[in-house]
Amino acid sequence: MNKFDKKIKELAKTEHREVPKSVVKVIDDTLEGLPESSNNVHRINYVSKIVGIAACFVLVMFVVVPNVSPAYAEALESVPVVGKLVKLVTIRNYYYSDGNYEMDIKVPEVQNQNEAGEFINKDVNQL
Repeated sequence: MNKFDKKIKELAKTEHREVPKSVVKVIDDTLEGLPESSNNVHRINYVSKIVGIAACFVLVMFVVVPNVSPAYAEALESVPVVGKLVKLVTIRNYYYSDGNYEMDIKVPEVQNQNEAGEFINKDVNQL
């Protein structure tokens, strides 16, 4: 800041200026016309953000990670309630043993006796 700016700043602080009544009236009218904000709107936005973050976390932890990490999927499958959900969303299971090149690949199938189940299984097996 140069000397001129400092001088103007000091004058602005010390010198008392009267604001015209017409300007004060316009400002007051504008402030009265604004809607009052409520805490409920902010609270709803906050809760919706928290719910969205929790849903993303659940999606990543129970759908994405088990399909990327076989060890994580196997660990979650051993949990009683969560295991069935993980088995349902895990697209492929791979097991590899280096002893004699042993692999255990399990592709889940839809177990249904109608044509829709057969159609889905046929599409999965083609992949």
